[in-house]
Amino acid sequence: MSPKKYLGLFCIITFIILAIIAVTNYIVDPFMQYRVKDGKYILNPRFVNPGLLKNYDYDLLVMGSSMVQLLDMDLLRTKIPSKPLKIASGDMNTKELELLFSLASKEKTNTFIINLDIHKFFEHNEENRYSEYLYEDGWINDLKYLTSYEANKLTPVDLLLSKYIDGENEISPKIYYRTHIDKIGDFRLDLNFARYNVKRDYCIRQKLDTKDIYHRMVHRFEEYVSNMRLQEYTDKEFIFLLPPYSAVYWHAAKEDGYYAELIDFVDYVVNKLSPYDNIRVVCLYDSDFIVEVKTYADMVHYSPVRVEFIINALANKADDIDAYNLHTKINRLDSLVSKFEVEHADWLKCDGNYY
Repeated sequence: MSPKKYLGLFCIITFIILAIIAVTNYIVDPFMQYRVKDGKYILNPRFVNPGLLKNYDYDLLVMGSSMVQLLDMDLLRTKIPSKPLKIASGDMNTKELELLFSLASKEKTNTFIINLDIHKFFEHNEENRYSEYLYEDGWINDLKYLTSYEANKLTPVDLLLSKYIDGENEISPKIYYRTHIDKIGDFRLDLNFARYNVKRDYCIRQKLDTKDIYHRMVHRFEEYVSNMRLQEYTDKEFIFLLPPYSAVYWHAAKEDGYYAELIDFVDYVVNKLSPYDNIRVVCLYDSDFIVEVKTYADMVHYSPVRVEFIINALANKADDIDAYNLHTKINRLDSLVSKFEVEHADWLKCDGNYY
């Protein structure tokens, strides 16, 4: 056989293999770009979030980092009658949140619950870590998805798992949490909530670049609000959540010299958003339980026992913050942290003993 024929045969075989791969990935659709299958596949938020925004039936969106990944959608349905979808992933930055917000259907969404991690607004060089083929339309991106390494890696796993589940086999709690859309990203089975972990996180924390930190945060928040075009969606309800970081988080900010800047930034954010009639800001910074470090996995991640409290706050407005009660809530936070520092002065010493 001549080299030309060998080349032609190679091209034909390659095309057939790629076609089989693409068709298989289309049928399985591991990242839900074309259809939704709940309780069948392993769900990695970073890969399935764009597809869920396109294809899931929702009218309320919960968006943000791991700070909202524990929220119980069944409980949320009870407290706020709705069809909620949780779009969250660990360490989500503001650029990624902007992207996901742009993909959300504004026609069918009535309410957006958006977590605000204030420390994300002073990070340098934020980048979107989502693969372009997952959020850009067009046949080229479809082809990239259907032949991608990530899809090829998950398709066999999802096929086997779905067959196993369809066979009515008993599945472990960990598999249940990793395959159901309501539980997507829920890490309650993966972390240990204990004082030891909180102190360890505190003692080994990295020092931050605090130079001009307030102005960096304000500049980034201005971009954030502008890019999300909140002023265009006056018929939608926005609930911004300031989550309940532990007292140790605020103590660390004091030690590292940027606590005042964080508080000034909160003041700025609240006053920036207060004029909007359709925007609420729910502030849980001053919750009583922030001093109970045994219910945290690190300085910021709260235990599942706090989920009902948080959802109630989202529903009943008791912890809303505005220009009128801002200083009352901040003073309460100051008091909680100061009292904690006095009562736990020895424990806060980084002497190698984390207990």
